[in-house]
Amino acid sequence: MIGAAEIIVSAIALSGIALTWFLTRNKFLRRIERMHQELRNMIEHRDLHHRITETHRDDEVGRLESTVNDVFDALDNRDQADDTREKLFHSLAEGVREAIIVMRKKVIYANPRAAAMRGVRQRDLMGKSALELIHPDYRDRAADLFEKSLAGLTVPENVEIKMLNRKGDGIWVEGSTTIIDYEGKPALLFAAFDIARRKQSLELLARDKERATTTLQSISHGIITTDIDGRIDYMNSAAETLLGCDARETKGRELSDVVNLVDETDRKPMQDPVAQCLTQRRRVNLGRQALMLAGGEEYSIEVSVSPIGDGAEMRGTVIMLHDVTELRGIARQAIGC
Repeated sequence: MIGAAEIIVSAIALSGIALTWFLTRNKFLRRIERMHQELRNMIEHRDLHHRITETHRDDEVGRLESTVNDVFDALDNRDQADDTREKLFHSLAEGVREAIIVMRKKVIYANPRAAAMRGVRQRDLMGKSALELIHPDYRDRAADLFEKSLAGLTVPENVEIKMLNRKGDGIWVEGSTTIIDYEGKPALLFAAFDIARRKQSLELLARDKERATTTLQSISHGIITTDIDGRIDYMNSAAETLLGCDARETKGRELSDVVNLVDETDRKPMQDPVAQCLTQRRRVNLGRQALMLAGGEEYSIEVSVSPIGDGAEMRGTVIMLHDVTELRGIARQAIGC
C-alpha cells in the first residue's frame, strides 16, 4: 500500500507542476497580449513601418514574434518597390509627347499632354470617364476597345480615333492600350499620339496623286513608276499602248519582265536602266540606240529613268518611254538620201 508520506510527496509534486504550468501559461499570455496591443497601436496609428518587440526566446511565442516582423518587412519592401516603380512611371509619363491616360472605371491618372490636349488641368480629369475625352462619333468604338482591353480580350494593336481638343473639335490620334499594375491593382493604360498632321498630309497627297494621275494620263509619252524594289506600281495609258499590255497585268513586276531592251546596232541586251538608277541613285539615259521589244513589236525608243526622292529619301523611280521609231526612220532615210 502507498504510505501517507508518498501521497504527500506526490501531491506536492503535482502542485509544483500545476504551479509551473500556470506561471508559464501566464507569461505566454502576457507576451501574446503585449504583441496584440502593439499590433493594435500600429494599425490605429497607420504606422506599418514600426515593428513589434521581440523577446528572442526559442519558444512558440518567440517564433511568432519573429514571423510577424518578417511579414511586415516583406510588405514594406513591396511597398517601397511599388513606390519606386510608380515614381518612375510618373517621371516617364510626364515627359513624353503622347497623351497618357490610366483608368479603371474612371480616370485615375492623366499626364500633362492629355490635359493640355483637352485644355484643362491634370487634376480636372481625375475621376472622370475617359470617354469624355473622345469625340462623340468615336465613343462607342473607344468604349468597346476599353472594355475588351480590361477584360483581357484581343484588340487591335493600334486604332485611329478622334479625341476632343480644347475647343471641343475632333483631333485625330493613333491609340494603343495595355494592362499595367498601378497602385497595386490592374489598370488600363491608353496612349494616344497626335496624327492630325499625318492625316492632313495623306489627304493632300491623295488629292495631289489624283491630279497627277489625271495629268499623266494626258501625256503622250509612256510613263511608268516603280517602288524602291523596282517593281511597277503605275503605268499610264500611253505606256499600256506602247507595251501592248494592261497596267493591272504588270503591277508588281519588274520592267525587264515586261520588255526587252537591246542595242539597235548589234541587238545585244542593254543594262536594266531601273536597276542602274536604284543603285546609282541618279538619272539614267539609255541614249539614242535603244530598241524595245514588247508585245511582238519593235520600237526605237528613248528611255530615261529618274529617282523619286533624293538620297536616303528615295522611294522608287519614274520611267519615261519616248517612241522615236518614226523620227529614226526619217533620219535614216535622210542619211540614205
